[in-house]
Amino acid sequence: MNSGTHRWSVLPDTVLHWYCADDETLVYYEQAGTTHLLTATSAEALRFLEYNEANIGELVAVVSQTLTLDVDGDDEFFFLMEALVEQLQKLGLIEACAH
Repeated sequence: MNSGTHRWSVLPDTVLHWYCADDETLVYYEQAGTTHLLTATSAEALRFLEYNEANIGELVAVVSQTLTLDVDGDDEFFFLMEALVEQLQKLGLIEACAH
């Protein structure tokens, strides 16, 4: 599956509990009973996908704006976000939206 062409969101009825301290973010995924340590980038992406659907390009725009990153024309950040989405999917935290 090409993650760049799909829209993504947190699975329906997912309950995430967030804990933020200093530069660390922990998220507890209630249904699976798992806790994940997230980078700032992955935390912002997952927070956005908790309530919204987005493709990779939209996630790049939202996360870079939220974290005030200058990523215009930065293909590396796009590929990083694509890898992040694939990892979040493997963890069972997000899924491709059916459209």
